[in-house]
Amino acid sequence: MISRRFVTTIVAGLLASVAMLTIAFPQGSAIQEAERAALASVVYVKSERCSDGSSRGGSGFVFQQPGQIITAHHVVGGCAQITIVFPEGAVAGSRLFGAAIGRVYPAGDLAMLTINSAPTTPALQLATPPLDRSSTYAGLGYQNSEISPDGLVITLSPNPETRLSHWLPTEAQQELAQSGSLIDTSKAVLRFNAQLEPGMSGGPIVDQHGKVVGIVAGGLRAGTVPASWGWPSEWVADLLRSNGVSGEVKVAKTFYTLADLNRIRSAAQTKITCGELEFTYHGTRSYRDIVASSDDQQRLAIITHASRPQDLDQLQFEVWVHQPSGATALMPTGYPLSNQNGVCVVDGGSLHQVLWAKSARFDQLMVTANFFESTVMAPRVPYPFGWVFDPVLTKFPFDNFGNPIIAAGPQTETRSDGLVFMRKSIIHNRSPAGPAGPQANSFETLASRNNAFMGVGTIYDLVDPAIGPCANINWNAPGCSQAYEDFKKWAHFVLSTQLSTYPVI
Repeated sequence: MISRRFVTTIVAGLLASVAMLTIAFPQGSAIQEAERAALASVVYVKSERCSDGSSRGGSGFVFQQPGQIITAHHVVGGCAQITIVFPEGAVAGSRLFGAAIGRVYPAGDLAMLTINSAPTTPALQLATPPLDRSSTYAGLGYQNSEISPDGLVITLSPNPETRLSHWLPTEAQQELAQSGSLIDTSKAVLRFNAQLEPGMSGGPIVDQHGKVVGIVAGGLRAGTVPASWGWPSEWVADLLRSNGVSGEVKVAKTFYTLADLNRIRSAAQTKITCGELEFTYHGTRSYRDIVASSDDQQRLAIITHASRPQDLDQLQFEVWVHQPSGATALMPTGYPLSNQNGVCVVDGGSLHQVLWAKSARFDQLMVTANFFESTVMAPRVPYPFGWVFDPVLTKFPFDNFGNPIIAAGPQTETRSDGLVFMRKSIIHNRSPAGPAGPQANSFETLASRNNAFMGVGTIYDLVDPAIGPCANINWNAPGCSQAYEDFKKWAHFVLSTQLSTYPVI
């Protein structure tokens, strides 16, 4: 069994992170009533015949007067046909209206649309600054092309660094630059404690009075976990002063297109409960697509250094998301995921992957992590004759001379947005011969955020002893062809565990 000392090391790091909690609106609360009233002003924006060949979907809201819609610039920029769909019951007769772009503020990714002969509908107003950072807000919009009747509970991240360029993943910033985006990443934005869903871009963030405090800028691709934030409502004044006209906006590789949103909506019909939490299927993604969200590039390079690039390009992963917390688990494609006595398991013969998650308050992480280690992982890995940490894939703290302190146990790691996680690899001896005999291997990701703990683990029952020598010499050497096939399968499973994470917030 994994020692309690080791579990304590894990939880000490998790407890050192900032507590970011998912908050529920109390029934009948002012914010809940304001949210319901504001939903009548939230519209779906569909853009077609766009200059980059895409069709797009997003959200918007009626602002100040009927027929005046605010949305995200990347939803409409460069598109020749824009359709506004009002919510059911908001207007009499047809709910579809054509719209034209009136003003744009590309630096803040905002656009103003106008509708001729617009229906009489409620219009939202801006809140008076400054923003109360301790309050709870509601994010409204069309999550994956469908309006959310409950909205998204939003509290602001306590992280003091709000300039977009200082916390947005490097790969996401590169995508923006390569697409010719005019978004000013040096500006301070609203950072949230939870992920906003693709399709919510352009939707309002409202306070308890139904006033707009920000505009959703969700849906920027960043591997498996989309980066999202909000534009401060004060930027609407810049939009109203702008004389800018819409130019081309290339979104196919940067933001979610309508085809992407439709695929996610279709996939989301499939759900599975792993441990205590329900995960929603978000479809499959390629290795090259998801690697942008890696929060541990150094270990990723170690795992993949012996792989042939063409084989990495062929890897596909299933994406499973716990919507309230954003916990995102990857599973290797080609193997069914099933619930086995409360634990989700992928059975790949000699390789297995497990997913287990649980609601856990800040003060419950010790017990929760211990349960995952002792009850979920331990019975599934054969180590009757002892185990040691794999020093290649496990990070340890260092002493003053730069030597790893293995006795201290694996080191927790902190991502730029404050997410604390731990990944470790263990070598398990299957016989009294110890390292000279057959061995098994396990690899884990443990992380917690928004009152949700997620544990993902890969177990390799019987390691092919030829993998190490063949990797050091040449996969094309005599007798190494089967070893490489075993290695490819191991890499597929371990990369699934390695790339499981939480969204950047």
